[in-house]
Amino acid sequence: MKNKLLFLLLTLLIAPTSLIAAETCTVDIEFSFTAPDYLANQLVGYKLYKENVQVCATNDPNVSKISCQFPSEAGSFDFSLTAYYANGAESPPSPSFPFTIASVTGTPTPAPTSSTSPIAILSSSTAAGNAPLKVTFDGTSSTTPNWRIVSYDWSFGDGSQATGATTSHTFTTAGTYYTQLTVVDNRGLSNKVSTPIVVIGSAPANQNPIDVTGDNTTLPKPSAGNVADMTSIWDEMVIPTILTANDTSAVELGMKFQSSVDGYITGIRFYKGPGNTGIHLGNLWTASGKLLASVTFANETASGWQYQAFPEPVAITANTTYVSSYHTNTGYYSYDAGYFNGSGFDKPLLRALTNSESGGNGVYLYGAGGFPNQTWNATNYWVDVTFTTTLPVATTSAQLWDDSYIPATLSAADTGAVELGVKFKSSIDGFITALRFYKAAENTGTHVGNLWSARGSLLASVIFTNETRSGWQEMSLPTPVPISANTTYVASYHTNVGHYSVDTGYFDGSGFDNPLLRALTDSESGGNGVYLYGNSGFPNQTWNASNYWVDVVFTP
Repeated sequence: MKNKLLFLLLTLLIAPTSLIAAETCTVDIEFSFTAPDYLANQLVGYKLYKENVQVCATNDPNVSKISCQFPSEAGSFDFSLTAYYANGAESPPSPSFPFTIASVTGTPTPAPTSSTSPIAILSSSTAAGNAPLKVTFDGTSSTTPNWRIVSYDWSFGDGSQATGATTSHTFTTAGTYYTQLTVVDNRGLSNKVSTPIVVIGSAPANQNPIDVTGDNTTLPKPSAGNVADMTSIWDEMVIPTILTANDTSAVELGMKFQSSVDGYITGIRFYKGPGNTGIHLGNLWTASGKLLASVTFANETASGWQYQAFPEPVAITANTTYVSSYHTNTGYYSYDAGYFNGSGFDKPLLRALTNSESGGNGVYLYGAGGFPNQTWNATNYWVDVTFTTTLPVATTSAQLWDDSYIPATLSAADTGAVELGVKFKSSIDGFITALRFYKAAENTGTHVGNLWSARGSLLASVIFTNETRSGWQEMSLPTPVPISANTTYVASYHTNVGHYSVDTGYFDGSGFDNPLLRALTDSESGGNGVYLYGNSGFPNQTWNASNYWVDVVFTP
C-alpha cells in the first residue's frame, strides 16, 4: 500500500531529570505510547533525538522509560522521542522539550531547573474527520519542574482562541488547522506546542469556467488572503516509507502534477524527516522549467509535513503539467522508490503523474537549486501543493502575531531608554493602520510608536494611550500609511524605562509569516530585531537576531 497511516498517542510524562556536561550526559525519560492495533506487532522500540540527531535508542517495545548516556557539549537543546517499526518507518516525533546541559568543572552537578522552561504537551480526541469536526483538546499533561503552570492559551488556526487546561473546538471548513497550546508558569516562562487537525469536506464544486486564452498568465489575478476549499495530493496522515535518506548532498526534489480544472496553487508542501535541517526553499515551475513562484519555508516543525503559502496564489490551467519542488542543503530527504512506476496518485482535482506518462516523475537536481529535470527509479520525494478553484477572499486586516503569543522573556533586566523595532514586508500593496507591542508590567511610562522606511525616513508616529498593565498594546495611526508589496519597512516603539520583552535568536535562520505579512530573517534583512539606545530615533543596531515583539496592523 502506498498510503501508510500511522496514528499515535505519545505523551511525555516526566522530562529529563539530570543532564550534566562531563564525558557523558545522563537522561531519564518516562513516557506513554499506544500504537494502532494493526501496527502493534511491528513496533520495535523508541529513539531519543537531541536537536534532530539521534543520541540513543531502545529495541524493547514494552518499556515506558528510556535511560541513556551520550556525549554532549554544554548549552540549551531540544529533545524529542519517536517510536520505530520493523519496516524502518518512524512515528512523528513527540512534542519537543528543552533542557539545559550545564558547563562543568570538577565534580559534575545537575543543571539548575529554575531556568528550565515549562514543557507544553497536548493531546486531541481525533486528528482528522469530516466537517463539522468537534475536537477535544487536553493540555493537563504539560509540566514545569518544581513550579506550576498558571495559564493555558489555545489558538485553533482558524482565528478562534480559548483558555483553560482542557477545551473543545468545532472546525466547520475543510482544511488543515494547526492548533497551538501556549503554557506559562508562575515565573513567567512559557513554551508552545502545536498539532495538525485535518478537516475533510466534500470535493469543491466546479466553479463557472474561467475564460482562458493563451497561457496561464492571462487568468484573472486573485487577491491574497485566506483560502477556502484547498486540496492537496497527500493528506497529513500519509507517511513516507523512508523518512531519512542516507544522502547528505544539497539537492532540489520535485513532483510533476496536473489539475483537472483551472484554479490556483496557493502554496508548497513537503515531508520533512529527522536530519533534514536548515533553510528550505519551495518552487513552482512550468513543465519546461519556467519559474512561476518561490517561497522560503518558515516556522517549520522538527519533522512531518511542512507547508508554506506563496506571497500570491499562482493561476494554473487544467490538464497542464507543472512541477512543484523544494531545495534542501543537508539532504536527508524522505522518499519512496518506485512509487510512480505504473501508477500515479489521484485526489479530487489533482493528480501526481505516472512515471511513463510524464517522461519520468520524481525529479531532482543536485547542487545549489534550480529546475529539477533528472529522475531515478520513479521515486516519490514527497513534494506537494495546495490547490483551490475559488478566488481567495481578501482579509480585512492582518498582523504578524496574534494576542496568544507571549514572549519568552517578559521583562528584560535592562533599564535604559531605548527604541526597539522589527523589519517586515507585506506580500501585496496596502496600508499600515496601527502599531502594536508586547508590554511587561515593569515597562511603564509613555510609549511612542513609529513607522519607518528601510532607510530611516519617518512615515508616521503615535503616542500609546489607555494602555493595559501588561500584554499586547495597540494604537491606531492618525492616518493609514500606504506601503508597497515586497518592500522592507521598520515598525518600532520607544520606552524610557527599558524592561522590554525579548526572545533572543528568534530571527536566526527563520522569519515569521502570517497571511499578507512577513517578519524578515536576520540574514535576509541585514539583521532583524533592531534597537537604538537614548531618545526616540531610527533603530539601526542589532544583537543576536532578537525579537523585541513589535508588530503592525495591515489592511489591503
